Parts: sequence; structure tokens; C-alpha cells
Amino acid sequence: MSKKFNILLVLAALLCLALSASAVTSPYVVVKQNAQTIKTRGEIKDHFKRRSITTFRGNSVTNQNNIASTAFSPNKAPAATAVKIPDLIGSVVQSNAGLNVGIYSINENGLKAIKTDDTMNAGNGGAALDGKYICCLMDQFGGQVYGAYYRVFDMSDWTLIEDNHNADFNLMSECMTSDGSVIYGCFYNIDLSGYELGTMSLTPVKRTGTIRSLAEPYSALACDAEALYGIYGDGRLVKINKSTGEETMLTNIGIVSHYLTSAAYDSKTGILYYASCTDAETALYSIDFNNGYAVSKICDLQGEVCGMHIVAPLAEDGAPAAVSDLTVSFGEGALSGNATFTMPSKTFAGNELTGNLSYKVMANDGEIAQGNAAPGTPINAPIQVTKADMYKFTVIVSNSIGDSPSSNKVNLWVGPDKPYAPENVVIAYENGTFNISWDAVTASENNGYFDASEVTYTVARYNNGVKETVVADGITATQCEDAVAQPEQLSIYTYKVTATFEGTVSNEAKSNAVVMGD
Repeated sequence: MSKKFNILLVLAALLCLALSASAVTSPYVVVKQNAQTIKTRGEIKDHFKRRSITTFRGNSVTNQNNIASTAFSPNKAPAATAVKIPDLIGSVVQSNAGLNVGIYSINENGLKAIKTDDTMNAGNGGAALDGKYICCLMDQFGGQVYGAYYRVFDMSDWTLIEDNHNADFNLMSECMTSDGSVIYGCFYNIDLSGYELGTMSLTPVKRTGTIRSLAEPYSALACDAEALYGIYGDGRLVKINKSTGEETMLTNIGIVSHYLTSAAYDSKTGILYYASCTDAETALYSIDFNNGYAVSKICDLQGEVCGMHIVAPLAEDGAPAAVSDLTVSFGEGALSGNATFTMPSKTFAGNELTGNLSYKVMANDGEIAQGNAAPGTPINAPIQVTKADMYKFTVIVSNSIGDSPSSNKVNLWVGPDKPYAPENVVIAYENGTFNISWDAVTASENNGYFDASEVTYTVARYNNGVKETVVADGITATQCEDAVAQPEQLSIYTYKVTATFEGTVSNEAKSNAVVMGD
């Protein structure tokens, strides 16, 4: 190989190091578009690969080579303590195996879809708190970051409950975790020039504090009640003080993750679970804090997993299992009825249930009936609600160990149903009188008890948006008249009509407008 060629190689290497160093300081270039700060960078994948392989956020090339040469080998890993994997979930953001973006459960066999949708991409942070799960992602296309957005989901059924397409950049992160009270993250600062360890909330979604600035980002974060645990891209595992951000080096796990990763810590067993992603594999590892931080590969994964989270058990093992056969019945229009179900005969863990049990019937999370019974006993409990409304009925059974999970849900409109609003409300003025007409209401909103022949109507007049008078109340006809003298001043008249069925009132329906006066 020529001396000239060797010199060129050295110059190229120095250029790469210079570019890498600049990427550490600020991986983005600021531009402006529509008065919003926009950041330009290479493809997201290249950014993460640069972070992990090229720079290690401050490690020299020599150190990188040393790390690589002594790197952990999965097939030589010490055996982890035999434990049952907790209920792990995470957001799959990309897959070379054809998996769709979405929320997946994670077990010894890999990934299983809970719900898939492109909105469930947590590539810039995912975490769970108070029964809600947030997915954060920067809006990036063609090498430019145009903005940031987040989506919040209800974890009970994974329905979307909040969607923000104009989020602050400092809500975006390399990784997030939650201790059940606070979400912690390795967040970008507001101008995307660096990183900071900070906190955020979900109600409302906002940053709530900055613990300290970070010279390099964590690849993954996990936590328990006491502390945070961070994993760097080069495999360093550190314990982090939640208040100060001070780090204590624990070990180097030897896994060099090149792309997006996440972690979750099981405080019951002392096991940290790490979803790694290298050039060679995507895999789930366990790190046993009670066994010298022994690392074991659990299984291969089929995609990059972000926002990994341990879902708390629904009940203690010895608590009653959930009621699964709840039915609720009410007579036509009645506010009193019956809840029918069978007391569980098994514990939450599946063992035989013994001893006395108590139960409570809930309507929209308020208790409406309670009692005691032996395991396996059929129950027919009288129940009553206070007003016509849509209710969610559930049952919870308890013993000395604790409460069962909530039973199957019964959603039911109770009492006279709410009529649809009248349609085609039309007014016309002639010879000093308004004629108001509308279509008859023939159906109700909630598929509950309803009799169209018993519907009555209320009509009110509005002048310049202000209610003047009730023209008709409790009528069964679908038209009426209202004598109004020509006004001297400019007046805009409209009418609003509501339908009523046994005291339950529809939404208002508004008429066209008639302009009168000067």
C-alpha cells in the first residue's frame, strides 16, 4: 500500500473524528421555517449509529476499540437467576421482520402485538403513568426535523386520548422511564443543541423539571423507587441519583447497542430487562442485580423496542380472581335493577379460593351495592342509580389478601334515553309573525328506552344571540308561531328547539337566521 494512500486514510479518519465531535456538541443545524425552529440532520438511523459506534459521546477511537475487543459475548453469558418475566410491554418502532409499528407484549418467545398503529411510535420516548402511555416522535423527512408530536393512549383499551402535533422539542428524548409517580427522561433541550436529564408529567403533558445537563445521552433508562439506572451506548450501566443526577458506575454490560433501545427494572426480583439493538441482532437481555450484574440473553426480538414498561400485576396472587360473568338489567325507563354474577372460586394465581369474600358493585366508579358471599356463590344484587345516564358497571371482590381485578365491564344507558336533537329547524317571517317548524324526533342517542310518541318540544327565541323568551314548552306539534313586531334597530332572530322524553332533554337545534330592522 503506498505511503500517499496511507496519508489519505489518516486524513479521512481525522475528518470523520472532527465531524463526530461536532455531532456530539450539536447533532442538528438550525434553520427557520414559518417562524418555528427547524433542525437539519442526517437520517435518524445514522444519528443513532453515529452516537453509539463512532463517538460514544466522548470516548476516543482507541477506547472504542478496547471496548469492542473485550465486548460481552452473548453465548458466554453467565446464567441469570431463573425468574418469571414480568408483564413487559413496549413500542416497536421499526422491524426488519415485517412487524408493524405498535404496542407489543414481550415474553420469553419475543414480541406479540397488543395493538398496531403508526401513531404508536415511541421513537423519541415512551413511558406509562396513571394508566396512560405516551409516544413521542420527531416529525422528520428528507433529513429535516419539521417539528415534534406526542400521542397519549388509555392503557385499558389503547384508545387515543390526546394528540399534539405541535409539541415542544424538549418533550422529545432518547429514552424515558417511569417510577409510577414521575416520568424521567434523557430529553433534548429546547433548541436541540444538547441533552438533559429531566422530568415530565402526563396530566397535563409537560416538562416539570431539569435535573442536570448531560454531556452524552443515555441509550436506555429504568428506575425503581430509589434511583434511576442508565445504560450508555457503549454498555456502561450506572446508578443515577433522582435529585442530583449524580452517577455511580455499576458495571459495563458489554452490549454495544447501535440503534434505539429501552430498559425496565423489576424491583421485586432485582432484574433489569434491556431490549438491545445492534448490527448483529435485536434481543432481550436480563441483568441480575443480585448476581453481580450477570447478563443473560432471554430471546431474540424482531424489532427495535422503545418505551419498555413493566405493567403492574392487576392483583396479588392470593387475592380473588376477577368476576367474568357480570350482567346488568333494568326495566324500561327504570333507575333500579339487578346485577347478576358468580363469585370467583379461584385466586388471581389460579389456586382454590377459600374463606369469606366481600363484593361491591360499581357504577361509573361509585359503589352502588355491596355484600358478602362464599366462593362460587351466584349473586343477584339489587342496584339503583340516581339519574338517567350512561353507566359503566363493574364488580370487585375482596378477601384478606386484597382486591380482585375489575370484572368484565357492562356499559348501559339507564333510564329514559336522550332524544336526538330535532333536525331541519326553519323559521320564516310574514305579517308580523315567525313560523317555526322542525322534523319530528323518532330515535334516541344511546339505544336505551325510548318512545317517540311521548316526545315533547321546547322552543326559544334569540335576538342577536341573546335569549329573549320561551315561545313554546312541552308541545307535541312540530311547528309553532311567534308574533314579533318589526324592530326599529338591527336585529338578528334565531330560534332553538329541544326535544324532551320523560325528563331527558336533547341537545339544542338552531334555526336559520332572519335579519330585521335598520
